[in-house]
Amino acid sequence: MYIFLSTVFVVLVGLIIALLVFTPLKYYLPGAGYGDAKQIREFRMLQMRTDSIEKEIKYREQYFNDLKKVLQGNMTVPDTHKLALPKVEKSIE
Repeated sequence: MYIFLSTVFVVLVGLIIALLVFTPLKYYLPGAGYGDAKQIREFRMLQMRTDSIEKEIKYREQYFNDLKKVLQGNMTVPDTHKLALPKVEKSIE
């Protein structure tokens, strides 16, 4: 009985592994089956391009918001006066 159950177990494990390796089911496993190296490179390249486009959109949005403030007169004028700092005395040790 033990030999029969062991054989059934080994055959079932072999069939499940073959099913996962040779069919598209491997794409549903987390951490495995993300495609070949070319697809991974393309994914990373698209991810980098998406990030750079998001940054560019953020910068343009900030630019247009600042431009809108200037045109409406809501922008505060930065203080451009030179600060009068006390002179540092030389210390003799």
